[in-house]
Amino acid sequence: MSYSIYDYIQSYCFPHLKSPEQRTAAAAAAIKTNIIEQSIRDIRDFFSQRRLIFMNDTSSTDTYLFLSLSQLLWHTPSRTSLSNSLKPYFYPLPITLHKYYKNFFLDLLQIKIQIDGKDLLNIIEQIKKKYGTKPIDKDDLTLLQNIYALIIEQYSNVFNSNIILHLPNVDCVLHPGSTLFFYPFEREHILSNPSSSSQDEHYVHPSIDRRVCLKAGVKVRKSPTNTTTASTPMPVPTPSTESQTATTSLSANAPSRVFPKIFGNKKLESILARLDDPHINPQLVENMDELNPNIVLEFLLELNKHTQITNNLSDDDIVIILKYFNDFLIHGYQGNFQKLRELKIYKPLWGTISSDDKQQQQQQQMPIQQCCSLENFSHVYVLHEEWSNIIRRSFKRNFFTEQFHEKKTVLLMQKKIEPLSKIFSHVRFNILSDLEIFLQLCLPYFRKLDVKSQGNLLKYFIEDIDDKLFPHEKEQCRKQLHDHLEIFTQTLTNNNEHVQKLSTGIAKTSRDPPEICAIYELYDPNMKNSRSILDVHHFPDEQFNTPTLLKFLKECGLRSYISTDKCKQIMESIQVSVKQDGWTNELRKRSKYLYEHLLANWTRYDNSILDYKFLEPYQMHSENDELLQLHEQYTNSSEPNPKDSFRFTCIKISDGELLKYAKLCWTSSYLLPEFIRLDYFNDSNDRQESIDQNALEFFKLNKKPSYALVQKNLANLAKIFSLKNEKFNDTNTSPKQISQHIIDDILMPVLKPIYNYFLHEIKVERRTEIYKELEDREFIYSRTRRQFLQAKFFCLNLPVTDEIPPFIFSLDNDFYQFKDFFLQIGTKSEPHPMLYGDILRKLSKVCDQDYLNSNELCKSLKAMECFFKYLATSTTVNSQTKLP
Repeated sequence: MSYSIYDYIQSYCFPHLKSPEQRTAAAAAAIKTNIIEQSIRDIRDFFSQRRLIFMNDTSSTDTYLFLSLSQLLWHTPSRTSLSNSLKPYFYPLPITLHKYYKNFFLDLLQIKIQIDGKDLLNIIEQIKKKYGTKPIDKDDLTLLQNIYALIIEQYSNVFNSNIILHLPNVDCVLHPGSTLFFYPFEREHILSNPSSSSQDEHYVHPSIDRRVCLKAGVKVRKSPTNTTTASTPMPVPTPSTESQTATTSLSANAPSRVFPKIFGNKKLESILARLDDPHINPQLVENMDELNPNIVLEFLLELNKHTQITNNLSDDDIVIILKYFNDFLIHGYQGNFQKLRELKIYKPLWGTISSDDKQQQQQQQMPIQQCCSLENFSHVYVLHEEWSNIIRRSFKRNFFTEQFHEKKTVLLMQKKIEPLSKIFSHVRFNILSDLEIFLQLCLPYFRKLDVKSQGNLLKYFIEDIDDKLFPHEKEQCRKQLHDHLEIFTQTLTNNNEHVQKLSTGIAKTSRDPPEICAIYELYDPNMKNSRSILDVHHFPDEQFNTPTLLKFLKECGLRSYISTDKCKQIMESIQVSVKQDGWTNELRKRSKYLYEHLLANWTRYDNSILDYKFLEPYQMHSENDELLQLHEQYTNSSEPNPKDSFRFTCIKISDGELLKYAKLCWTSSYLLPEFIRLDYFNDSNDRQESIDQNALEFFKLNKKPSYALVQKNLANLAKIFSLKNEKFNDTNTSPKQISQHIIDDILMPVLKPIYNYFLHEIKVERRTEIYKELEDREFIYSRTRRQFLQAKFFCLNLPVTDEIPPFIFSLDNDFYQFKDFFLQIGTKSEPHPMLYGDILRKLSKVCDQDYLNSNELCKSLKAMECFFKYLATSTTVNSQTKLP
C-alpha cells in the first residue's frame, strides 16, 4: 500500500517515467512545470516533518517500521558485516528498491547517499546523551564497536580535527578517551591494592580496538601506584608476606613482558594484547609469532583458563580469531586445530538473549549463559543469521536447553559462514544447506512447534528454499515430508464462525485433541463436501488454509480423496448410528456426499468397498410420485407402521435397485436413494452428464432388476389388490382406503412397465421356461372382476358386454400393446364359439346334481347367446367340428 503511494507520487513529479498511456493522459491534463516544481518542494517538506517511509526489517523486533528521511541511506557502509550495524540511527535502502525508486528517494526526497565521519560522531554523541553516567546496554556497546571500526578503517580523517572521542570504560560508561587508561596486565596487583579500586572506572573497556584507543588519546598506566588522583589518599594496609611475594613477582615480571610483537594482522594483534593475562608464562608471550598458529592456539587455550574470554570479545573479535586459523587451512596448512572447540567463545542459539528473553530474565531472574566450549558435544550446527532468527522465533527455549544439557545438539548463529567454512569443517562443525537445516533440524521436531510457527516455517521453506531445489532434490524432500511431517489439525473451537465464550466472558482457547497428525492422514479442506463426510480433526489447521500452503501440503501427502479403509470406517459408523438412533438429516447428508465422493474417485477403490452398508432405502414421500397413492394403499394393507419401516435400515448399493425401476420391483426389493442415478451434475460446466460406462459397471448400476424381483413384485401386487384379499377390503383396518375406481387408475400405469419387462427384457433362451411358469400365475388384472387372474381367462378383441365372469374376460385396452406376451402365456387370440361352448359344458355338470340358481341361469343363457353369435361368424367351426 505504501509503495503504491510512492509510485503515484514519483510518476506525478517525474512525468518522463510514465508509460505511454499515462503520458497521453498527462498531456491532456497539461500540468505546468512550475506547478510540478512547487509540488516537489511541498512533498519534500511534508515527508521531512514526518515518519512516512515504510521499511520491512526482519532483523528488528519491530518488523514493520515507518522511518524519517534522516534515518535513510541510499548506500550501505562498504563493510558487509555492518549492513545492519547502524540501526536504529540509519537504515540502508534495499538494493531491490534502487532501480524503481531512484527518482523518488534521491531527486524528490533527497535522502543521504552515504554516511560521513560527522554522522558517526553524532551517533556517539546521541548515545552519550541517552545514557549520561549510566552503563550502556550490550546492543549499544556492539553498535559503538561497529562505529569505531568504521571510523578507524574508513573515516580516520575525523581525527584530523580537534574532536573528543568518547569510549566506554570497564563499567560500560562513556568517558572522553583522553581521560581513560589501558587496562594493565597486573590485575591481581590492582585487586590486592584497595587504593586502586577507585580508579577502575578510568580503564577503557577491554573490547575496544587498541587502534581506536590510541587515536582517542587513551594512555598507558605503567603502575597503578603512580596514577593516583587528586582525591584524598586512602591509607594503604600492610600486605601479608604472601601478598608481598606475589606483588614483587608481578612487578619483576612486568617490565619483561614484551607483547605483542609486530603483527601484520593488526586486528588479531589488538585482540591478543587485550586478552593478555599475567598468569600466562611470559616466555609464551615473548615467543608469540603470527606465522605459528600453534603458539597462538596455545596462548588462547591458556587464556581460556585464566581469563573471561567471553566478556572481553565481541562477535567481530571471535570472527577474526577463527578466520586467522581458517586462512592457514585454506593455504594447505596441515595442523590440527581441534582444540579450538575448547575455547569458551561459542554462543549457542538458546543462549542468545532476545528482547523477549530479556523481559523473561528480568521477571524470573534467571541467569542465561552466553558462551561455552563445545568439546563434549556430539553435534554442532552453524546457522546463518536468518535461519537462527527463524528457529529462535519458532522453537521454545526449553527445547534448546534440553538438547544442550544432554550434550546432544547445539546450534550456533554465525553471520559469516562462508569465510570460516574451512575451520568449521576442520573442528567438525556441521554447515548445512537450507534444505538440510529444514529436514534435519526442523522437521524431526515439528510437533514441538505451535501452529503459527509451523505455518510460518513452511511459508519460509516454500518461498525461500523450495524454488531453488533441483527436481531430484524436490522429489527426495517430498518423500521425507510425506513420512515425517506432522502438523496441527483443525478443532471444533477454531472451526466455529464465532469463538464460543465461557461463562466468565473469556474466549475459549483450549484445543480439542488430537492436535498433531501425520500429513498423510489429513485431507484437503477444499475437497468437495468433505466437511460433511469427515470431522474437523481430519483437516489441517486454518493456519495452513492458503492456496500456496495447501498446494505444497498436497505435494507432501495431504490427501485429495478418502482412502478405502477410511471410507469403510465411515460406512461402519453410519451403520452403527442408524441401528442405534435411526436415520437423521446429518446421516443422510453424510451418506449422500460419501457416495458422490466414491463416484468421483471410483478408480481409486476396489470392489470390497461395495460390501459395506451406508445407504438409506428410498421411501416414497414426494407428492408428485406416481407410486405414492398406490404405495399408501399397499402399506396400509400390509404393514402396521409404514413410516418407520426403513428408519433403522441400512443397505449397500447392491441391495437395492435404481429409482427409475421402482415400478418393476418396489414391493420386492429396496430402492436406492434418489441421488443414485445414471447421470451426475458436472460442477466444471454446470451440466448434467452421463456417468462413465466403466463406473456404472464398477457400481453395478448398469443392470435392470432380475426376473425374480419383477415376478415377486407382481405377485405382491396381485395378492394385495385383489377383491378376494380380505385384509385389503376390511375398512376397519384400512382407514385411508380409497375407491376401487381410483385404485384401477393408479394401478394400471404400474402394471404396464411390468408386462413390458416380461415382453422385452426376458432373455430369449429363457422365455419358453419362464412363460410356461407364468401360465398358472394370476398376473393379469381385470377391471371387471377387480382382481388378478390367469391368462387363460382373457380373450383379445372380446367386447366387455360379452364377458361372462368368472369364465371369460375381455383384456383391458391398456394392455393390448403387450398382447404378444399374453398370447404366449395362455390368453385367447380372439372370441370363439367353443369358448362359450366350454362354459355351457361346465354349467351342465352343475345340472347333473342340482338346479341352476338365478345367477348361473343368467350366465348359461348369455353363454348360449354368445355361442350362436360367434358361431354365425366363425369360419373354423363346421358340421365336422366336435362339440365339447
